[in-house]
Amino acid sequence: MITLRPYQTQMVEAFAKALARFERVIGVAPTASGKSIIIAGIAKRYLDKNPDHRVLILTHMGELLLQNESKLRGLGIKSTGVYCAGMGRKETTRQVTLASRDSLGRNPSACGHFQLVIVDEAHLVGEEDATLYQRIFVCIQPRFIVGLTGTPWRADNGLVYGKGKFWQACADRIEMEAIRDAGYLAPYVLPPITRTLIDTSSVKVTAGEFNSKQLTIVSSAETVVRACVSEWWMQAQDRRSTLFFCCSRAHAEVVVRVLAEYTHSIAYLDGTTAKGEREHLMNAAKGGGYRAIVNVGVLTTGVDIPVLDCICFLRATQSVSLYVQMAGRGLRVCEGKTDCLMLDFAGNFERFGPIEHPRPPKGKSKIDVSDIEAMLAAEGADLLPGTAPVKSCPACDHSMHAAATRCENCGHVFFNHGSQTMTSAELAQAGIYQLMSIHGEESVTRKGAACFIVEYRTECGKDYKEWLFPKTPGYQKWLAEQKIAVLRRGATHVRVLLKDGETYPKLQPLKLQSSVPFSLICLTSESLPGDKTMSASTTRREALSAMPWDLKVSRTS
Repeated sequence: MITLRPYQTQMVEAFAKALARFERVIGVAPTASGKSIIIAGIAKRYLDKNPDHRVLILTHMGELLLQNESKLRGLGIKSTGVYCAGMGRKETTRQVTLASRDSLGRNPSACGHFQLVIVDEAHLVGEEDATLYQRIFVCIQPRFIVGLTGTPWRADNGLVYGKGKFWQACADRIEMEAIRDAGYLAPYVLPPITRTLIDTSSVKVTAGEFNSKQLTIVSSAETVVRACVSEWWMQAQDRRSTLFFCCSRAHAEVVVRVLAEYTHSIAYLDGTTAKGEREHLMNAAKGGGYRAIVNVGVLTTGVDIPVLDCICFLRATQSVSLYVQMAGRGLRVCEGKTDCLMLDFAGNFERFGPIEHPRPPKGKSKIDVSDIEAMLAAEGADLLPGTAPVKSCPACDHSMHAAATRCENCGHVFFNHGSQTMTSAELAQAGIYQLMSIHGEESVTRKGAACFIVEYRTECGKDYKEWLFPKTPGYQKWLAEQKIAVLRRGATHVRVLLKDGETYPKLQPLKLQSSVPFSLICLTSESLPGDKTMSASTTRREALSAMPWDLKVSRTS
C-alpha cells in the first residue's frame, strides 16, 4: 500500500477545493515529486465521494500508463484498465481507465463516458479544437478536467492557466525547494567550472528548437565528444550511475564508442529499442547495474531510476520543459545518495537558470516572462483569486501568501510557516546559529576557477566556510548572487546542514529577527596585498569604505 506524503495530500485537497469553483483546474508539481501518486490520490478521493462515477487518466506516453496504474492499485483501486494500442491492451469498461492520448484520440468514444478526466503533463493540452486532447474532451463531455505539470507554460502561449486559457485556475503549486529541504528530493550540484562546452552559436532555431541536423554536427565532433567524456570521467569518479542525454542516434553512437574506452558498463536506449530489451535495461539500471546510461529521447518523462547520481547534458535544447525533465531524472532520493552532479556540456543551465526557477531563453520565446516571474514569486497568491490567505512580514510589514517561507521584500525567513521568531534554543536545534561576524576572501581553486571564500563565525564558537563562484556562468553564479544578496540585506544567522560522511556542510545565510544584540561585518572582495578580511571590531565607516561589493554592515537588536 502507498502512503501519500504531506505535500501530496495537500495538493489532493487543494484540487477538491478548487473543483468547487472551477471545472478545469491545473496543479504544478516539480519533476520527481511523485505526480503519479498525486494522480492516484485525486482519483481515489473523487471515487470515495462518487463511487458510481468513472475516471479517465490521459498521458502522452504509453510508458507512463503502467506506472500510473501501479500507483492506483497501491491506493486500493482495483478496477483499472489500460487503453493503448502500443501496449496491446484495449480495456474499455473499467471504472478507472488509463489511456494514451494518441490511441484514444483516434477513437474518443471507445471507452464510454467519464465524469472526471485527469491529464498528466497537462501543459501539452492545446486550446485548438483539432488537437487530440480536445477531440477526447468534446466527445466525452466530462464534468471536471484536472491536470498536473511541472512546467505550466508553453513557448507559443505563455502560462497555460488564467483568464482566457483552457485551464481556468491553478489549484496548488509545490515548491521544489520545500520538498527538497524536507528530504523528498535529492539536492543537485554543479562543478565549479566546466571546461568543455558544445558550441551552438551557429545552430539555427527552427520552430522553437535547435535544428536537429546542425545540432548533431556540432555535438558529434570527435574532439568535442572526447573532451566531454574525459571530463565526465574525471568529475564523476565517485558517482554510481550517470545518465547521458544525446541529441540523435548518430551523436549517441559516437558517445557510446568513446565511453567504451573508459568503461564497459554501458546501456543504450532510443525510440527503436525493443520493448522487452528496454524493460530488461530499465530493471538493471534501477539496481545500479550500469555506470553509464546513454539515451536519445526516451528517458525524459516519468522515468524512475533513483540510483542516478549524475546527469550529463550532451544535448542542447531551447525547451524549458525538456531541460527541467532531463535535470529532474537525477533528483529522486535513494539510500546512499547525497546529491546529483549536473555536468552541463550543452549550456542549458546558463540558458535557462536554476531548475527551481527556470526561465525561457531570451529572444527565443513568446512567453511573457513577467507573468512567469510573477507566478514564481507569488508563493501561491494567484492560485485561487480572492481566496488566498495572506500574512504580514514582522520585519518589514510586507504582505504575502500565508504559505510563504521567505519574504521576497526583505528576506525574512518564516519557520514552520509562522510569523513568530523562534528562540535561540529552537534555532540551534534546527542547525541555525546566530552570526557574530562574516569574513570574505577572494581566491582561486586548484583548477583555476575564481572563487570567493566566505567564513561564518557563529555564537557557539564554531566557524564554517563555503566557496562561492560569482564568475562561473550558470547555477554557481546564480547561487553566489542569491547568497550575496542575503548578505547585503544583513544576514543575521546561518543554517548549517551536515549529513553523515560529509566533509563540508551546506550553508545558508538567513536574515531573522533576533532579540540578542550583535554586530555583523559583511564581505569585502578588495584585492589588495595583506589581510583581505575584517575583524568584528572594524568600525562601520571603515567597513563601508573597504567594500567594492557594496555590502552593508548591519546591527540588529
